[in-house]
Amino acid sequence: MAAEERHSSSNRSQKKKNDTQQGKETLKALDARHQEILDLESSIVELNDLFVDMRKVVESQGEMIEAVEKSVEESLDYIETAKQDTKKAVSLQSQARRKKNAMIVTCLIIAAVIIVVMIIVGKFM
Repeated sequence: MAAEERHSSSNRSQKKKNDTQQGKETLKALDARHQEILDLESSIVELNDLFVDMRKVVESQGEMIEAVEKSVEESLDYIETAKQDTKKAVSLQSQARRKKNAMIVTCLIIAAVIIVVMIIVGKFM
């Protein structure tokens, strides 16, 4: 009976060692799993920070795009005004050229009349 008790005691001891070993392995697995969850949480926080930074960049670019768009619209207005001013300048230049030519013709006619008058008056004297 003593042998059976020793064998039974030895089995219990072995079972306790196995249970302890299993408990340690389970604890290690749980610790590893916990560390993985902490790493995942850290990655999620980093990802959130990236999204916040990205939102800020997009907002600032949106403001820049709006400023560029406004400048383009103002430029289009200036271009339209410049086109109208150019058409007006071409028209005025054409009118000025016609007036200049009319003045030259008038002066030539007056000069011709004066010369003719001088020739006629010179013949009678």
